[in-house]
Amino acid sequence: MTADEFNETFALCHFLPGPNVVNLSVVFGSRFRGVAGGIAAFAGLLGPPVMIVTILAALYARFGEIAALQRTLAGVSCAAVGLMFSAIFRMMLPLIRKRDLVGLALLAAVFAAIGLLRLPLPVVILVALPLSIAITFGMRRRVAA
Repeated sequence: MTADEFNETFALCHFLPGPNVVNLSVVFGSRFRGVAGGIAAFAGLLGPPVMIVTILAALYARFGEIAALQRTLAGVSCAAVGLMFSAIFRMMLPLIRKRDLVGLALLAAVFAAIGLLRLPLPVVILVALPLSIAITFGMRRRVAA
C-alpha cells in the first residue's frame, strides 16, 4: 500500500462508524484475503490487547495507589503523545512532498476548528468533508481542462 493509498483508506475509515484503526485493519485485511482476511485482521488487532488490558486493569485495581506506578503511567502518557505526533507527521509527509498547499490549508483549518476552537467534531466533518470534495473536484476538473 502506498502512502497515498494509506492516507485515502485511513481518511475513509474516519467516516465509517467505529474506531478508525479497527476499520483500517478490516479494510486492509479484506483487501488481501477477502472476508476471512478482514476477520483475521480484526481478531489479530483486538484479541491480544483486550487480554492485556484486562490483566492490567486487574493489577491496577489491586496496586493503583502506589506512587511509583502513578509516575510510570504519567511517563507512558507522554510517550503516547509523542507517538501521536509522529503518526501525524508521517501522514503529512505526502502533502509536504507534493507541496499541496490546499491540502495543508485544509488540514490546518480542521486542526484549528477542533483542536483550538473546540468545535464539535460532527459539525467540523459536515463542513470539511463537502468542502474538501468540492475543492478536489474543482482542482481535478481544472487540470483535465
